Amino acid sequence: YPKYCVVPSTITNGEIREAAKFRSYKQFPTIVWRHINGAIIAGAGQPEVSWSPRRSKEDENMIQAIINSCNDKVTTNSIESEKNSNRIFIVHAGSDDPAIKNYAKHYRDCDLEFKNLPGINVVSRNGRMLCAINSTKCENWFSKLISTHWLQNLSALIEAACCVVTNIDEDNRSVLVHGSNSEYQTSQIITLAKIMLDPYY
Repeated sequence: YPKYCVVPSTITNGEIREAAKFRSYKQFPTIVWRHINGAIIAGAGQPEVSWSPRRSKEDENMIQAIINSCNDKVTTNSIESEKNSNRIFIVHAGSDDPAIKNYAKHYRDCDLEFKNLPGINVVSRNGRMLCAINSTKCENWFSKLISTHWLQNLSALIEAACCVVTNIDEDNRSVLVHGSNSEYQTSQIITLAKIMLDPYY
């Protein structure tokens, strides 16, 4: 979590606690970036859903409150924001999950996309393979680099961050990022997207 947890003012502490119970690692949706056009990036643990009919009205209300708050006309850095999309774009870092896809139907104004990023165990193994390559003594160094899939991992991560940036900056649409390994996938995607969106860079 960031230093400060930002949520819509219409959400109560009780609703936050209940929404947290529904998310992996108890990570409720927290706003971590507000763009100059008013669109936001939020991060969270993925919903803990299965084929059972379990739902969390508090979680659904929190997502809707985020959408509603972004539709309010705001002024940031003396620039009045444009009218934002009345839908939120949900980026799931992991693989296609029918249970999550089915549950997303309970969010009234959302679009969902799966990014199919590899799990942390796969990335760790690829990293060890990368470290084992000695570029000064290894023949066929480039082909061995390709075989580690490290470049593919980086490419997929950057593509996911670019998807967030496009929705925020070009489509004026807020984005919620979550994943099955939210402790690293979500933070990596969000951090890259924030760097891309920051005018300093």
